[in-house]
Amino acid sequence: MEFKKVNELINLRKFKEAKACLIDLIKEKKRLNNRPDFNERKFKNTYFILSQICNQLNDLKDSRKYLEEHIKINPNDCEGLLSLANLQLKTRQIENTEKNYKKILHINKNYIPALINLAFLYEGIGKISDAKKYYEIAYKLYPENLNFFYNLIRID
Repeated sequence: MEFKKVNELINLRKFKEAKACLIDLIKEKKRLNNRPDFNERKFKNTYFILSQICNQLNDLKDSRKYLEEHIKINPNDCEGLLSLANLQLKTRQIENTEKNYKKILHINKNYIPALINLAFLYEGIGKISDAKKYYEIAYKLYPENLNFFYNLIRID
């Protein structure tokens, strides 16, 4: 199986088949890993894609498992960490969610999705001054995005 086949299956919304193909590719990777011509970059986002497929299949347990594998390989991947934090929020793991949004901001202090999601999280749990802080940072970075400004006004 190749990644092209996986992409075709995803485009056809055949997520179960795409998941099976990716699991086969991971098995192949483990088998080929010791070969001198092995290209690790080709497999860099395999676990991330697999986690997103599991999310589409509403298999949150496997989605989390594959995201954690992805993050082991790519510890500074903001998109992977954001997906994990969002999944944790979905399953009401508030402390872990907050920790991962902050980890993202430690990697990239201007990462808007983490800023906004952290502000929403704080707003949702009643930490209005913390929410306001993160909305303000986002607004200062992107003043042309009026949603940030409206959120500031709304919670003030």
